[in-house]
Amino acid sequence: MLASDAKPGLSSGAELALLGGAPHACLVVQRRACEDWFAVVARRRSMAAARAWIEAHYEGVRWRSDVRCTVLVGRVRPPR
Repeated sequence: MLASDAKPGLSSGAELALLGGAPHACLVVQRRACEDWFAVVARRRSMAAARAWIEAHYEGVRWRSDVRCTVLVGRVRPPR
């Protein structure tokens, strides 16, 4: 599900981190709040391009540093 479909209260949180940088490609990695592992979600040519990609693809982006942020992803199904 796209982050643009997320609504406050119905989304789960995730941490993103930027790894690498000039002169190499930058990886955007994601870790969900309840998981112990990271997944590569994008590769970009620079830190600036990676930050722009995050801002365009996620809601609720809150930068904690130049290379770490928290975001909202997907919807959590309401209990039946």
